[in-house]
Amino acid sequence: MVLVPIVDRNDTIIWHKERSQIQDNDIHRVSACRITNNHWDILLAQRGLTKKHSPGYRGPAVAGTVEWDETYLENILHEIPEEIGITLTEEDLIKGPHVFSNKKNEYFVQWFLSTCDLPIESFTKEEWKVEALQWWNPNILDKEIARWEIDFLGSIKNWRKLFT
Repeated sequence: MVLVPIVDRNDTIIWHKERSQIQDNDIHRVSACRITNNHWDILLAQRGLTKKHSPGYRGPAVAGTVEWDETYLENILHEIPEEIGITLTEEDLIKGPHVFSNKKNEYFVQWFLSTCDLPIESFTKEEWKVEALQWWNPNILDKEIARWEIDFLGSIKNWRKLFT
């Protein structure tokens, strides 16, 4: 059983729920990491095809639901090696925007930013979490999002605006 903090609109913990019991109107916490290389390409992950939410959609390189005993930072530091097979330290991360999302479900996301110049072959993905990883040129990515929006998480336009 994984407990997740439920928060109010000020991101203050008001309750804990089992992850599988979260409802669309339960505000929870998510950490996400935007990884770029020195050419400003953006690393995107295609979500695992067996994921409960948005299977097969493309989104940030790493993202995870914060658990009851974690901070946003602790969560992202353990999600990175789990999902893409590299280890980053707190010094490798820049704390980015902290935003509220109220698309299909409601959550706060704390963004972290990092630069990594590894070739795609250097990453090892956790199969059920990540189907594929790919470096994307930002200009091509924006054109693909406009053309094939259905292949990307609904929030991708919002977070692309945060970082342009």
